Amino acid sequence: MARQPRKLAGIGAADLSDMNAINAYVGPMREVIVDGQTLRLQNGQTPGGIPLATQAGLTAGMNEAKRRGKRVDLSANPTLADLPEEGDYMFARNTQTGKLSFWHNAQGVIKDAFDPGTF
Repeated sequence: MARQPRKLAGIGAADLSDMNAINAYVGPMREVIVDGQTLRLQNGQTPGGIPLATQAGLTAGMNEAKRRGKRVDLSANPTLADLPEEGDYMFARNTQTGKLSFWHNAQGVIKDAFDPGTF
């Protein structure tokens, strides 16, 4: 069957009917292939293409972001108890002023990325 030019291909296309076909496929540069679990970019030489993202990897990343990122209402600046691990962050709204701040733990110091002054 002749190759069907396209910008996005996936299982179910006439020439990519299953995972074996996807894994063996070498497509033109910049063609994107989706197999239901992995987003792949074709480079014209790698069978199956270059994996860019997996469903499991994206889910894990989203779960980590949810675990580390918080949105809370506070009446005072957060402390290390609120953001114990380096890299932890939160959005916080001051309940008295309504000001929104983005706080993060930078090497053990809690900083407001929006305003280095007080909350």
